[in-house]
Amino acid sequence: MSEPQVSEDPLRRVVLAISAFRNDAEVIALLEQVFADGESPFAGVIVVDSLTSGAIEAAIQVRGWNVQFWSASVNLGAAGNHAKRMELATHLDGDWCYAVNADGELNLAAIRSLVQWGERNGRIGAVYPRRRRPNRGNSWEAPRKAFLPCSAPPLRSRQPLSSEEVLWSSSNGALYSLDPPRAGLFVWTDLWMGWEDLAYSWLLWKHGWQQLLCPDAVFVDPYEHRQVTFIGRRIYIHDKPPWISYYTVRNLALFVRRSNAGVRGWLVVLWRWFQESVLVLLYKSEKRKRLKLLWRGLCDGVGDRVGMVTSPAD
Repeated sequence: MSEPQVSEDPLRRVVLAISAFRNDAEVIALLEQVFADGESPFAGVIVVDSLTSGAIEAAIQVRGWNVQFWSASVNLGAAGNHAKRMELATHLDGDWCYAVNADGELNLAAIRSLVQWGERNGRIGAVYPRRRRPNRGNSWEAPRKAFLPCSAPPLRSRQPLSSEEVLWSSSNGALYSLDPPRAGLFVWTDLWMGWEDLAYSWLLWKHGWQQLLCPDAVFVDPYEHRQVTFIGRRIYIHDKPPWISYYTVRNLALFVRRSNAGVRGWLVVLWRWFQESVLVLLYKSEKRKRLKLLWRGLCDGVGDRVGMVTSPAD
């Protein structure tokens, strides 16, 4: 009598890729979770760190974890880190890459669901979880159905309960097929920081890859929001440091240029610049600095300037 076959754990087809920058404790905590049973359940584990302190690599060596650690002598930014993680993942024996930031969660059951939905049918380039935003009143992010810098108003519940096609979502907690990068499709690294996930999703769409929102995978997204009051109503605004302001507008403008979005795209850029400027005037600190960076980002985006211009050191 033959032995019953045991189905392979979907995680064995996934490369876990963690982004790091000055958050050693968080990354080590994620790795401790991965190797809690002694061995990783994944096909491979990658950590890409910019300007490393050495603490993560030391922890990997001391504890004997099977991790591919890659250190950059410069700050790669979010875009460069994403591209490097995907590049390294293509050389490992996996079909998917689960991308997560140091502040992201590692829910193994949710990742298994992402894989199972991604392998059902079609030419799937990415599968995204349902996102719950604890810093935004515990709301749920609405499906992103257009290449716009914002989604529809947040949902009060997790609905719907079936998968649906979307055009993009955050890379933090996203499951990406490794077939596109193996064919040479990567994030635009010269964006450096901001909208790199939007840009990569557009590249997937342009090359005929479908993207799905998974009904039964939940990702608790720690994205920084802050509650304020506007005309008697509670609203939530992004709570980012001043230097990010530059890329908020510049990279959106670069995306519009490269995606040939036309007049409508440039109107979106101008509207975003106007919105951000108003929020700075009403609610944010270091107003002069932020406004200068927003204007500079708009001008540099129109002028096609790329790369790192401002950074956490500024």
